Amino acid sequence: MARVKDADTVVLICPLDEKEMLLEVAPEIYFETDHYRGWPAVLVRIHAIPADELSHRIEQAWTRQAPRKLVAARQASQAR
Repeated sequence: MARVKDADTVVLICPLDEKEMLLEVAPEIYFETDHYRGWPAVLVRIHAIPADELSHRIEQAWTRQAPRKLVAARQASQAR
């Protein structure tokens, strides 16, 4: 889902098409290295990303990785 790469970088899981879009529209926040090229993960400059956007990206990564039953339960609790 996500991991801390170093003091300035977080790695987030995301689909390749979304990764390409993020790299194009916000290169000051999102980037990749040769190691991550072709993988469904994007590097994030932690000091450049707004807190609400980081929260959204982490939630999206979790939603893609979590068991469907758990995702449904979370969505149901948010709808209340």
